[in-house]
Amino acid sequence: MTKNKEVEIRDNVTPLEAIKYNIISRVKLPYFTDTTLKSFTKVIESRQSRRTFSNIELEQLSPLFYQSSRTKKSMVNELGLTIEKRNTPSAGAMHTIDCIISKFELDTWYVYNSRCHTFDLLNIDTTIPSQFKLKCKKIIDCPNSAYLIWYICDLDRLNCKYKNAEFLALRESGALASTQSLIAENFDLAFCMLGLMGRKQANTLSNQRNLLGVGTAVVGGLTDSK
Repeated sequence: MTKNKEVEIRDNVTPLEAIKYNIISRVKLPYFTDTTLKSFTKVIESRQSRRTFSNIELEQLSPLFYQSSRTKKSMVNELGLTIEKRNTPSAGAMHTIDCIISKFELDTWYVYNSRCHTFDLLNIDTTIPSQFKLKCKKIIDCPNSAYLIWYICDLDRLNCKYKNAEFLALRESGALASTQSLIAENFDLAFCMLGLMGRKQANTLSNQRNLLGVGTAVVGGLTDSK
């Protein structure tokens, strides 16, 4: 990231399609249908970073990602870029940040598929990602039953429109994590943002693009202890 530089739109934009990960299989997630939501005031007043987590199944993360990250509409803009409408803000509506999910006790890694509402199992060498996951676990000392969310930016795609795009990636990951923390509170999930980014380790997830780790969080079931 270049210091003392502002983000600028490039004079010549060369569109890139969204990255396609090498996947093994997909876990179909149930669609969110519950209409008995808490009031926004109650959610925001009760939201806090939580450091105790109870066990939940992978599918129980469905409402968190359905509300925060699903693609509601996609189109191609005047620059030839594919843009999307989701519930979180994104630079140029490009949504170049993916959520990578892994349970601490398992060596499986998924990417949330925003268009299919699935967790897609990644076909990767898990050595470096698992070493990074262990570092995250030591920070918060969370149980093995909790899940790591790793925010990964396709920096090549963001760079095709913006100069100094890393600034935008960091802002967007913060907005996404903040939104997820509120959604987690609404659905009685324990959520805590972490300080680790996994900047360089992210490139082990695919050799197609320059990937950048831009943040992490831990999520699990809510416990009585806060």
